[in-house]
Order: sequence, then structure tokens, then C-alpha cells
Amino acid sequence: DAHPSNHAAIQSLVHAMRLGPNVPAPCCVPSETKPLTLLYFDENNSLVLKNYPNMIVEKCACR
Repeated sequence: DAHPSNHAAIQSLVHAMRLGPNVPAPCCVPSETKPLTLLYFDENNSLVLKNYPNMIVEKCACR
């Protein structure tokens, strides 16, 4: 479920109605991520297994 926060809902209304000239539209941001595991050869031709945290977005939310 992608339900915007109350803040994002109000921000969207204020932006759409142009009530605040400096209020941007809410945007979608990652709310849940998981690591990306890569298997590769390094510069010495050695096999390397490495985890990169927060690389795959699982869920988004309006903020």
C-alpha cells in the first residue's frame, strides 16, 4: 500500500491551490530498501562477493 502521510496530503493541496508560493509538490521517496549483492572480478582477477546496502527500493512513500 502506498498511502501518503497526512503531511504529504496537505502539502499536495497547498501546492495545487497555490496557497504557499514556496511549497513544493510532495514527491515519492524510498521508504523501504534492501541490499544488492554483486559477484565480480576485481583488478587482480580475484572473485569478490559484495553487498551494497540500500540499493534496491522495495516500497515508496509520498513525503
